Amino acid sequence: MKRHLNEFFYWGGLPEILSFKNKRAMLSSLYQKIYLGDICARNNIKNDRVMNILVKKMAESVKQPLSFNRLRNVIVSTGSPISVPTAIDYVGFAADGWLILPIENEMGKLTEKESKKKYYFVDNGLLNLFLMNSESSLLENVVAVELCRRYGKLNVFFQNAEKEIDFIVPNEKLAIQVSYSIKEEATYNREVAPLVKYAKAHEEWKCLLITYDEEGTEGGIPVVPVWKWLVKYDS
Repeated sequence: MKRHLNEFFYWGGLPEILSFKNKRAMLSSLYQKIYLGDICARNNIKNDRVMNILVKKMAESVKQPLSFNRLRNVIVSTGSPISVPTAIDYVGFAADGWLILPIENEMGKLTEKESKKKYYFVDNGLLNLFLMNSESSLLENVVAVELCRRYGKLNVFFQNAEKEIDFIVPNEKLAIQVSYSIKEEATYNREVAPLVKYAKAHEEWKCLLITYDEEGTEGGIPVVPVWKWLVKYDS
């Protein structure tokens, strides 16, 4: 199970990936020719370099809320002046092309919900093309995709208040924090404490901390390895 998880974790779940020895080359070709090429062709984007920069920035920021202004500034800094409305359009094209999954801040005002979202990728293999030291981002991406599959992408949020909760599913009264490992004290304090606080304030909710392979209970919160949550854990 863990061996299969490791392959899925880094190379994603696209069926054809199993038959390729050079999986990175296959995924790179798929991204360039199918995703990027199709998105640019269907939306009449003349400069695919700008679209590619935007996608890379979303990949690098996959765990953090990212504003349209920030995306626009990153692209401008590379010498390609675009407007904020154009950046908004390009993000929409990537979402419509099933490359990314935007998730809103459940606590945000309407303008913030629309303008400062978290962007996950529909497949870990595609996300991994853009990352170095990627384990933490890939784990959170796996959980985001699975939550959207289980509950629908319009029902999954993050919560950015005093302390961030990675995922909230209000319809299910479910709150999830994701951390590759909680062995280090700083990580433990950052990830576990906000969820314990949230659980105390929402006693009727189910709260869960998902790691790569650690398991147990912390502050009354179940700690579950991602492989177990993916295949059978009742969340």
